[in-house]
Amino acid sequence: MGGAATNSGIDFQSRVGALAMVSMFAELDELTALGAARHSGIESVQFETNDKVDDVALTTRGGRVFVQAKRTISVSKGGDSEFSSVIRQFVHQHITSPGDDAFVLATTSAASSRVTSDLRTLTEAARLNRNHATNPATKNAREVLATTSTLIDLHYAALAGREISDHERSAIFAKIHVQVLDLEDGAPLERAILIALAARGVPSANAAWAELVKLALTLAKDRLSIDRTGLLTRIGPVLTPSADANAEMAAESAMRTALDGDIGVAYEFVLLQDLDGLVVSVFFRFDDNGAKVLHFKSDSVTLPDGTAHTVIARTSSIDGLARILTADPALVEHDVVLDIGRPVLENEEAITQYRSELRQRLSDNSDLLSCLRCSRPVAEDRAPYIEIDEVDEASEVGLIHSACRRPTYRVLGALGGDTLAQNDWLGDFDYGLWLRQIVGGQGMFNDMSAVQRSKRAMVSWNPSRSHLSVGTWGVALVHADGNEHFTTNRGVVESFTKDQAERVAQFMQQELSAAAAAGDPSCVSAETGASGRYSQLLEYFAHEGTPIEIVRAEPRELSRAAINSGRRVENYYAPLLALIDVETNEPFELGDALLLLTDPLRLPDFVANWTAAGADVPTLATAIIRDDAQFDALVAGYALRSVRVVVNALLKRDGSLASGVILAPELLWLQGYSNPFDDDAT
Repeated sequence: MGGAATNSGIDFQSRVGALAMVSMFAELDELTALGAARHSGIESVQFETNDKVDDVALTTRGGRVFVQAKRTISVSKGGDSEFSSVIRQFVHQHITSPGDDAFVLATTSAASSRVTSDLRTLTEAARLNRNHATNPATKNAREVLATTSTLIDLHYAALAGREISDHERSAIFAKIHVQVLDLEDGAPLERAILIALAARGVPSANAAWAELVKLALTLAKDRLSIDRTGLLTRIGPVLTPSADANAEMAAESAMRTALDGDIGVAYEFVLLQDLDGLVVSVFFRFDDNGAKVLHFKSDSVTLPDGTAHTVIARTSSIDGLARILTADPALVEHDVVLDIGRPVLENEEAITQYRSELRQRLSDNSDLLSCLRCSRPVAEDRAPYIEIDEVDEASEVGLIHSACRRPTYRVLGALGGDTLAQNDWLGDFDYGLWLRQIVGGQGMFNDMSAVQRSKRAMVSWNPSRSHLSVGTWGVALVHADGNEHFTTNRGVVESFTKDQAERVAQFMQQELSAAAAAGDPSCVSAETGASGRYSQLLEYFAHEGTPIEIVRAEPRELSRAAINSGRRVENYYAPLLALIDVETNEPFELGDALLLLTDPLRLPDFVANWTAAGADVPTLATAIIRDDAQFDALVAGYALRSVRVVVNALLKRDGSLASGVILAPELLWLQGYSNPFDDDAT
């Protein structure tokens, strides 16, 4: 897996560089998304620099920001470890230029929680307490502090030729910023980037983002820098409205980007017609001999067990299937079962070889803007680009009319549909605010599984009272390896009185004992710290190693360090998109429910769904619910009118709710308050 890991790391570094170029192009003053809120206004971006921190360097109006981009990373004492290398670069840069620069370790949520949680908390504490020693609250945090401090000391002595002082060690620690940037295809931050591009009038946000990622890779390879003028010179045609004449280039860029990622080649997501209804089956594409696992022909597929099934749709990602379901209200009337876990291993060699073949087929397509099936020009919005991969048919890659798409054609993406530049309601959309708030936001929705998002989910809501609590006790869950974490609510550590903490700990201990006695104990995953039963974690987090059992619950007095170390998100619900009826200047309600969205880019899809279900959708403007305080006030206000809030509502043709998250105030929920759309969604 070394090659795949290297490729994904390079892709992540390119995406981080592309994010910096988006900030520079869109002239965003604040750099919170890049982990350097104190700095503002990027003037230039340097790649693979001659500086000691060499991945990405930003020159801003507030100083320099040096970025090390690591898709996954864990804390390690080893002198030759990746973590040690990162610390060495930070130390070397400090010695070379001891000014007030920022050192950003950019990573993803796939990294170890010791980095994304413990190290991040420790470095934030170092900035808040410049003249005081940091006092970690947990064993994990103490180990991370000790390991990082030891590495700083060792590298400083080796590079400077003298022992480090306490003041200088604290200064280096305070310069380090840990930023989680989930920039994968379809991730909320990537979607926010597309919004920012579209709001600047970019004709095709997807194509522009693909070009920026490709440009970042090229600049890194050549160790070059770029400013805003240079950016417009290099790829101006896809960033400016005059890019209409470059539609073919935009189409090729979008398709090539889809093929460059594992999602474009490695996976099969197939919506099947089964005896019991619709089933989404997920497969790796190749077996361990490099042969294709599935065989498609005449709108059907033959599975590895030899059975044949009718195909409703075939895509390269779950998001692609979601778009197809959203566009066809008749499909969302069915319950859809998600079937994962086919015993087929990923074959990296086969994926690499097949990706090269698909790139060649894309290059062989001499008319990218004509339909692969009918040969007529493709000019529709959200035109699918596909791979034809069927028995007895020539393999091709290109665009197709939606009406010409056969169920077995493998959809890689849609061209032009993810741009908001053509929507009237974009005029007042604050894309800069959305980009800032999405980092560390929408914690609850990000934690929901694909299955949960595809169904009606009733969620009990209570306003946050953390700011009103005077309790100084929490409940610590102790792991078998001696580490621990505090219980949280809405992404923050829960605080109780001592008596409350003792009662909660006693109840949780009973639950832990019962789970252990049943042979499926409560555990945490070895790296990211995800919680769940042993069997669940072994299924979804086996790549992290054996889950670690939670052995007991204890009441524990809290400290500020403990509270900070347990914070997982900045906002549990927000940011969310509210819809405003332009004529009445009131929030848009449907079926006695207030409708909100998690993804502004999908608003046209939702409007189409509501209209197909018979709803009279007025001209809409947008407003951003920026934080959980605003969200709580909104939900509480509507609860007083017996109106619920529903997030991401999709309707059946009869107007009843097919899927969505219903935020029900807990009191009304416990009393059995009815669904605003129908009576059976509880």
